[in-house]
Amino acid sequence: MSKLKTSWEKKDGRLTEYVYVTYKEVVVGHNYGTGMSDMAGAASYKEFLNGRFQDLILETFGQKILDEVINVVKLSMKGKLPEFQNRKREVLEKRFFIETIPLDESLKDLDNLDKNPETISGYKAYGNAGGYKTIVKSDNLTLVVDSQKGYLEDRNGKCIHFTLNGHCSGVVELEDYFYIIHSDNFAVISPQGEVIFDTWNIKFDPTEHMFGYGVRISNVFKNKKTIFFRYRFFNLDYPPGLIKFELKKGFTGRWEYKD
Repeated sequence: MSKLKTSWEKKDGRLTEYVYVTYKEVVVGHNYGTGMSDMAGAASYKEFLNGRFQDLILETFGQKILDEVINVVKLSMKGKLPEFQNRKREVLEKRFFIETIPLDESLKDLDNLDKNPETISGYKAYGNAGGYKTIVKSDNLTLVVDSQKGYLEDRNGKCIHFTLNGHCSGVVELEDYFYIIHSDNFAVISPQGEVIFDTWNIKFDPTEHMFGYGVRISNVFKNKKTIFFRYRFFNLDYPPGLIKFELKKGFTGRWEYKD
């Protein structure tokens, strides 16, 4: 069987409406060009075939596309879409990767700002200069980033420019290093303005990134001298959690939230 289409989009100016089928659910949503403007809902196969989202897809995409979505869901339920089985394997590989990071109980609830008033959320800085423009200062430097492009400025006004692989949605700083979330990934900018670490470069093969499809990074935090970020599995295949990052060491601890 040839590979079937499993995602559909409709664009109108900046607005993109979409529907896609994963190996376990149907997702319907829209955005205005950035991940931060994304609004979506998901239905299990059973919920979808019982009618959930069908009227919305019919109104937005028409009967032909609705019939295609229904057909893909039915075939997937019968196990006739090998690409979905491959996706299950890829997500499981990412789960195994995260499980290699040692558990660190000190991270538990550290992202709860009510319980931990000393924790700083990177998302709080997002867009603090208007629009997507974000400015974060350390003792010696000022970081300015607008979507993917940014620069680091020292006390003498010298600027070093850099470009991220995705849209910036949160920043914290520690000792003149800047820790950034960009489109489901985590990067570190050195005091010299270099991107010295980026999860974008962690890949299982030339096309499959560790973070992005399947498991996403949603925010970065600082608590005293501890830097950590929050991750979640997009289809809720496994519990969400926190991962601690240390310069020159990488991922040194994790905490997993369970029901």
